[in-house]
Amino acid sequence: MEKTRQLLKEYFGYDAFRAGQEEVIDRIVAGRDVLSIMPTGGGKSICYQLPALALGGVTLVISPLISLMADQVSQLIKKGIRAAYINSTLTPGQVRTVLVRALRGEYSLIYCAPERLDSEAFLSVVRQLDIRLLVVDEAHCISEWGQDFRPSYRKIADFTAKLAKRPIIAAFTATATDRVREDIEFFLKLQDPYKLVLGFDRPNLSFFVEEPEDKEKALLKFIRNRAEKCGIVYCLTRKQTDEVTELLLSRGISAAAYHAGLSEEERKENQEAFLSGKTRVIVATNAFGMGIDKPDVAYVLHYSIPLNLEHYYQEAGRAGRNGEPAECMLYFAEADVARCKWLLENGVKQSELSPELEKKHLEQNQERLALMVLYCKTYGCLRNYILRYFGEEPKDDCGKCSRCTDPILPKTEKKQGSDALYKKLAAKRNEIAKRKRLPAYVVFTNETLQALAEERPKTYYDFIRIYGIGKRKAELYASDFLAIINGYRAKKAENSGKVWSADEIRRLKLAYFRGKSIADIAKIHERSESAIRERLEKLGLI
Repeated sequence: MEKTRQLLKEYFGYDAFRAGQEEVIDRIVAGRDVLSIMPTGGGKSICYQLPALALGGVTLVISPLISLMADQVSQLIKKGIRAAYINSTLTPGQVRTVLVRALRGEYSLIYCAPERLDSEAFLSVVRQLDIRLLVVDEAHCISEWGQDFRPSYRKIADFTAKLAKRPIIAAFTATATDRVREDIEFFLKLQDPYKLVLGFDRPNLSFFVEEPEDKEKALLKFIRNRAEKCGIVYCLTRKQTDEVTELLLSRGISAAAYHAGLSEEERKENQEAFLSGKTRVIVATNAFGMGIDKPDVAYVLHYSIPLNLEHYYQEAGRAGRNGEPAECMLYFAEADVARCKWLLENGVKQSELSPELEKKHLEQNQERLALMVLYCKTYGCLRNYILRYFGEEPKDDCGKCSRCTDPILPKTEKKQGSDALYKKLAAKRNEIAKRKRLPAYVVFTNETLQALAEERPKTYYDFIRIYGIGKRKAELYASDFLAIINGYRAKKAENSGKVWSADEIRRLKLAYFRGKSIADIAKIHERSESAIRERLEKLGLI
């Protein structure tokens, strides 16, 4: 539409839309509900801010990102767009002022947190407004399968039904699996929504995972080699953020911290210094980045493993928004995994969750962490691991991630240890996933199936020790998968002197390269230790 293009130029200064933006905007302006899955950096905000101008009336934006509302509203006001926010940072008097001004028709956009929908005073005012568009930001929060489930999001549909007239509803998120997308559409009661799912692939990003012996030394070297470039270093905790910032400053590197423990003034000052280029490196928790548009971030480095792949990809995606090549580095350490587990079990609890739901949510978050760890340990292409996680099936390896350019093992060793057994296990996994309406990776990832096929556990105790299998999954699936594995084993001849197949040799090498003892390898192959030792000698490995 010509009108939307004029608004794009007038208020946002752009001559053309990014991929997917125009389709979403045109549908909203035409009065259709929308469900948009746009990766970080895709220009999501314009997709509802511009329709707010085109539609007139009031656009109500529901967002959980309280700490960022002030920034978003400030940016809109600078563009000449009338906006306000209502959240827990305002005093009751300030809230009343915003509501009174809203009744006077002084705002085009009003941001609020989902918890505000419970307020009768808020509802009584909103019912009098001409709400033409209701925007649900971070819409994955509505799903129990989402990484940031918030029960308050489930109240949005009831709130909408109480309005004088049903508005257009537009839901946005950067990362959502198929199951989460279904939940968004169902619980928001979207009506024949236009669905846009932009591909998750960011071809200009290169992914790397390293396990440095000295993370501080590795970090300093990494940043010094990119001294003229801007980057973000993500840390797991506020304490770690401060420590890393102090380290960089002590070595003469232009850096600043950003986390919720700083005052609003400090955060704003540090953010502006980074956006202007005065500060080259911002060290932050995941509180930094949402709603921030800095196109020339050349690298994002995760100093610790994030809690899940959704958070990781959203944060890594803040690199290379200008389309130029950018790096996404992750430093992995087993100690950080333990710290993540502790945070999941002992972190801030959501008061709105029942004990039963809290337990379920914890188990799901623990599964997400396990999949994040598997990303760090996978033998395959890192980019492809991410794309498969979000439901895409890439055709080729990226050829530039750390696994493609410097594989942990030779590529000939990557094939599943036993094709026949792997296929049987995968078939059972897919059958269970289909029956339970789950993504296949939620039952077991390909890496876990590969480990099962290679190590062939005999007992429940052996099964639970396989990487990627915890107590909950063992209780659910051990009997089915052990039956397949033991049935497969029973068909194999138990003769330690039998001929070594090419498949067995591959599994033997893989187990040896993984550091398993000869005794353990003998158990895996059901051969004597002397037979294992003899074969390793013939292969020139010992």
